[in-house]
Amino acid sequence: MKHDSKKPDNTTLPESEPHIEIDAEGGRFDMTSLVASTDDMELAPGELVVARVEISKPSRGVFFRVRPMPYSWYYAVVTDADEWYLLVPKLVPDVPEAKRIILYQVATRPGSFFLWPVPGPDLETGVIHSAHAAKHAAARLAQARWISIIWRGARRAFEVRQATAAIPDPRWPELTYEELLRKAFGDRIIKDPEHPVLQQLLGSM
Repeated sequence: MKHDSKKPDNTTLPESEPHIEIDAEGGRFDMTSLVASTDDMELAPGELVVARVEISKPSRGVFFRVRPMPYSWYYAVVTDADEWYLLVPKLVPDVPEAKRIILYQVATRPGSFFLWPVPGPDLETGVIHSAHAAKHAAARLAQARWISIIWRGARRAFEVRQATAAIPDPRWPELTYEELLRKAFGDRIIKDPEHPVLQQLLGSM
């Protein structure tokens, strides 16, 4: 069988996509008929759609921003599997493992979004761990600029790096903070002292 010896066509492709047709069952099929209708979509330009909200923390060396807003404190417990549960205030006195945390809204340079739990001062001593204090300081800085944080074990401190490039502001979800919390925690809100997670933490199970 002879191969086509013609030289490849180096003709520049048109900027706009051509109207494409293919042969389907002996007929000509119009590819433009596959274009989905967007009449029912009401997304604003630049709106970030979030189906699920993760509870996470900034990865080492990844640049991120924190959404500027007034943040409230919440009570929470964390399991050995690193799962966070919100705790109603009335249960706190009986739960030594309870922490007071801020859940920062975080957007990363690669495009991910999550809530970052950062503990505050110890509920008994009122003293905040130096690593937690450094995280809160980094979160405040990240509300105005892109930064990354790297834990330096030898110094027992975080190294904060500020981005030198002009990075556009991130897109934030068009959801209220309460809606984000509901998506993030779902049924992981402890309201009853008999909750199995609470019983496990307290050694009752």
